[in-house]
Amino acid sequence: MKLKHPDVDLEVGNRPYDYGVVQGSIISKWLDANPDINLKVGYIRGDLASQQVADTYQGLIDTIAEYIESGRFEIIVDDTATWRSADAMLKTEDWIQAYPELNSIVCQNDEMAIGAIQAINAAGLKPNKDVFVFGKDGNAHGREYILSGEMTATVFIDHRASCFYFVDIINRFAHGEQFPQKTIIPDFTMFLAELTPESYDEVMAWSEAKYAEVTGG
Repeated sequence: MKLKHPDVDLEVGNRPYDYGVVQGSIISKWLDANPDINLKVGYIRGDLASQQVADTYQGLIDTIAEYIESGRFEIIVDDTATWRSADAMLKTEDWIQAYPELNSIVCQNDEMAIGAIQAINAAGLKPNKDVFVFGKDGNAHGREYILSGEMTATVFIDHRASCFYFVDIINRFAHGEQFPQKTIIPDFTMFLAELTPESYDEVMAWSEAKYAEVTGG
């Protein structure tokens, strides 16, 4: 497996594919709960070149394959907003004009999802009613939009617990334990959760429990 930094002794990482899997799970459950709605989607990538972006996308597509086949999930436009809220806002403004059937934006991070929400509001539409927005990160800024009900859902990444897990591996390596030079966490989904306005309190409690678990606290 190719190293990002070939000169290091140990590189610890995760599979971006897992982000897409969890985002796909969120959308699958949403579609099951809303059987009368088919999603016509604008998909906003972080960039067009990185393998991380491609893997995240593939995880999503693989997870919702049955909904794509049935016509319940269709990506009608796909582009990048370079991870930035402002670029996503401009992109979404253009798409709202060009694709009147568009009723969902799926983003590879929360900042771009927030930009999409801002464009939806500016167009006189209601986020999470006229256009459903799905993000990824669950950072503090994104959680504000989950709590307001404007972001439909996001992939919550428990950075605090996962970073401790990574550091623990590095510390064990420093004390003589052997690991492959490129060590990938085999199931990073253990640090991911499906965050919605309804599940907010439950996910925050899960995050505290996960941190206690990995730290032994």
